[in-house]
This record gives sequence, structure tokens and C-alpha cells, in this order.
Amino acid sequence: MYPSVERSRLGVTRRGPLDPLPRTFRADLSSWCAIAKRDGKCNIMVRVLAREIPTPSSQSSQPGVVQEKRMVRGGGPADAPQASETPGSVMGYHPFTVDEANAMLPGVRVALDQIQDLRNVAGTKMDQLAVLDALWGDLVSQSSNPDHEEYTQHRDSLSECRRAIEDLIQQRLLDRNIRFPVGGLEHGLVDFPTTLDGRWVYLCWQSDEPNVAYWHEVKGGYAGRRPITAEERLRIGRLDDPTRHEDSALDF
Repeated sequence: MYPSVERSRLGVTRRGPLDPLPRTFRADLSSWCAIAKRDGKCNIMVRVLAREIPTPSSQSSQPGVVQEKRMVRGGGPADAPQASETPGSVMGYHPFTVDEANAMLPGVRVALDQIQDLRNVAGTKMDQLAVLDALWGDLVSQSSNPDHEEYTQHRDSLSECRRAIEDLIQQRLLDRNIRFPVGGLEHGLVDFPTTLDGRWVYLCWQSDEPNVAYWHEVKGGYAGRRPITAEERLRIGRLDDPTRHEDSALDF
């Protein structure tokens, strides 16, 4: 049910199930819902995106399809550990020690707080779009509609929030070799890639934890977190670990 609006009372016909969407659009829609914490309004965002957001010429020419934004490795800022490199290879990931990961936390906390603030704004905008969509449906996209200007402002603000969140994730996390896993938006999770006993693993940190105290296997996820023992702490991120030059096992 949309906030403060009952479709039956307004005489608005409910739309049926949506047609299957291209993968790129589904990925884009999923990020919208995660950003705004409004999973129940995914159908609204499908209509808003397909109705209003233009497709750049460099992306898919299919109407309404928004390409998934690529998050790429990059040379991090000066305060980030430098990626490892072997002769003739591309830049690889830096294996963090526990101390290095902890040293990054102040900046990570600031970035997550900023992301949360933007998500709150995006959620409010999505609620406002939901009301207008319930009242007008596709008619609200017409310039002659009395609520068209308000609709456009909310839509543009939502797009700005999303771009700002993507930029924060890229510049403050990924460019510093910090992984932002599935659930990162909802639960404040980040992973620091590192090596342990001849394999790559992740140091795992959640925003309500005072420091980095857990690790898990690359495929283990949050459910596979283990406390870092004193012995493991000495072996994590060792410069002489032969695995540090082969990071293809990492999934970001």
C-alpha cells in the first residue's frame, strides 16, 4: 500500500505482473531498491526508470534499459595501501594486514555515514514518487500534468542520490582496494582482501564493530566469519606469502 493513498479509493487500476526485464535493468532496479530501502516499491521504480531516465548513446539502445555501472580497480589515494605488481602483470590487490585494515576504518566509517544519509534522502524521494505514481500513473510524465514538475524534481533528486552513492562506493572503498559485498548497503559491511596460509581470504568488518576482528574465506560470506586469533594475525597479509601475486580468486 502506498503511503497515505489507497488505490481502490482513488479508483486507480492495479497493474499486473511486469514483463521479464533484461539483466542490466534488473541489476539497476535492484540497486535502486537497496539504495532507498523501499523493496515494496520496486514496481514504481521500474515505471519511473523506463518512463523517464534516458539511455546514453554509449549504453544500450534498448528503451528503458540502464546499464549496470562497472566498479573497477584503480590506483587508490595516497592513504590506501598500494596494489601489488609483478613484472608483465596488471595491478593486483594489496593483501591487508589487520593493522592496515584498522587504519582504514575512520575513512570507511565516514563514507558509510554519508551513504546512509543519501539513502535516507532517496527513501523519502521514493515515497513521494510513489504517491504521484498512485495518483496519476503514466500521466504524470506528461508536461501538461499539474504534478509533472514536482515528479521531475523528485526523480532527478533520486538519480542524484544514486550517482552520489555510486561515486562514494567507487572512490572511498573500491579505489582503495576495499570490497563492498552484497549486503554492504543494508548492513554496513566491507571486506579487506588479504592472504592467509597460501590463499586469499577477506578480513570482514561491520559498521557497529570497534575494529577488524573477523575473517572469512572468499566464498564463505558473512555466515562463514571466524574470529582472528593471535596466531592468525601474525600470518595474515605476509609479504612473503606466494599467493599475493595471484589474486584471480577474488570476486570484486
